Amino acid sequence: MISGFRTGFSTPDAIYVMSYTCDMVKLSTNLEPLARWKFPSVICNYVKYVPESRNAYLTGFPFFLHRFDLESAAKGSNRFLLLTMWVEPVPGRREIVVNGLRSVAVLDPVSLKTIRTIRTKIGIRSLAVDAKRNLVYVAHYFYGEMAAYDLDSGELKATLYLGHLLRVVHYSVENDRIYAGSARGIFEVEPDTFLALSEDG
Repeated sequence: MISGFRTGFSTPDAIYVMSYTCDMVKLSTNLEPLARWKFPSVICNYVKYVPESRNAYLTGFPFFLHRFDLESAAKGSNRFLLLTMWVEPVPGRREIVVNGLRSVAVLDPVSLKTIRTIRTKIGIRSLAVDAKRNLVYVAHYFYGEMAAYDLDSGELKATLYLGHLLRVVHYSVENDRIYAGSARGIFEVEPDTFLALSEDG
């Protein structure tokens, strides 16, 4: 059915699984194959489903970002973006954020055109959006730093060292906490830490 399972997501009526080679397979809740789509990328790294828009976004390392429309069950827009690995929606706004070589790009969620760019350090491994504080948290893999940037101005608010090989950052809306993982372990971070560090200069 599918080999090299990489990532996936589910809806109330189906399961979507993604292979390393960018095949997406739709399965019934009984795991029966219903449809298959092939995306033109070398390796698929990540998929993010946005229930509000019924769109899924796939990052095809090292070059492409793809949009898939679940409503019409069709491939949507795609775009060449160097080293894009992570994509997150901005809650309450018609925007998504993706990482690049040394930046975070804020994109239109349908056309995938750039709205604005936030300059960062090289080597982004993961990112997360905090709509409550209007921040995007970035995991700088090579520096071991989690950085917080203002979503509108792109201003760097503060950085927090969490250890080398910082691979993942996740913001939980439910309990208003950031979770991150590096070679030193897993961390739970109070988001207002960044605001306090910013005020301290």
